[in-house]
Amino acid sequence: MPPRPIICIINEQGVQTDIPSEDIISYELWDISGSCIVSLADDKEFVQYLYSSIQDEFQIRIITDEYYFIGYISTL
Repeated sequence: MPPRPIICIINEQGVQTDIPSEDIISYELWDISGSCIVSLADDKEFVQYLYSSIQDEFQIRIITDEYYFIGYISTL
């Protein structure tokens, strides 16, 4: 069965997604070379870090007990 897209909105209020917030263990930011830059449990801290980071392209991972949800974002 193909994966189902998950809509994720990142803005000043935090991260809004279809994933129940109580299921999320961490929000991770990875660089394009495959190294984890930061892993945070709080979505607001994650957004603050993302907005303050250097301009680049990143992979975002939302980690739950059962799944890794992976997407991409560009701050360019």
